[in-house]
Order: sequence, then C-alpha cells, then structure tokens
Amino acid sequence: MKNSRLRAVVAALLLGTGFAIGHANELVLIHNPSAPAPSRETVEGLYTCRETGAKILDLPESDSAYADFYKRLLGKEVSQAKAMWARLVFTGKCRSPKQLPNSAAVKQAVAQDPEMVGYIEKSAVDASVRVAFVLK
Repeated sequence: MKNSRLRAVVAALLLGTGFAIGHANELVLIHNPSAPAPSRETVEGLYTCRETGAKILDLPESDSAYADFYKRLLGKEVSQAKAMWARLVFTGKCRSPKQLPNSAAVKQAVAQDPEMVGYIEKSAVDASVRVAFVLK
C-alpha cells in the first residue's frame, strides 16, 4: 500500500515538472559534413583542453542543454564546468568555448566552418551538419 502510494506521488511530481522518463532531450555532437567525425574521446579532450585541432562551441548557461552536455560528456555539474573553464583560462592552457545564443546559431556556425564542433538537440539536426555521436 505504501509502495503504490509513493509511486503515485513520485509520478505526479515528475509529471508536474514536465519531466518524462525516457523522453529527455537527446543531445548530439555535431560536426561539419566535410570534416571527419571526432570520437567521443577527442571531444572530451577538446572540452578539457587536453586536445587541440577543433574550435569548440557552447550554448549559454541559461540553456538547459548546457547543463545536460557537461553532465553527459564529462560528468560535471554546471558549477564544476564553470570552475574548470575558469581554471583552464586563468592558467593559460586554453580559451573557453565560443558561446552562441541558441542551437540554431551553433548549427549554422558548424555548417559554415569545418573546424568547428558543437552540441544541439537531436531534433534540430538537418542536412547542413552531421552527427558524430549521441550524448548519453
């Protein structure tokens, strides 16, 4: 009895927040169609400054995809990602990713420059870019 009541409460809370299990936005790493697809390991290296060779793009912190991206790619919360970038920039290891205002801007920038990679919602992908991998 208690178990079913708990399930009902949890289900109501999840539905009330707009969260649906299994229906989270799918994020994908995109690249220019004329460039080879980077591996997940390469992208992890790019977003931690261990790798060079591509220009990386970011969405604003206010975009929910920002938090999802850093959690899914590096296992970092927003505060940890911000601290990581502050440390890397301060020590001169690299520059932080160029931040663009939305997924459409990221997609357009990647489509125009073979050296750029970025992340967007899978639903926003079209023929102008290619998916390197899905962020899980």
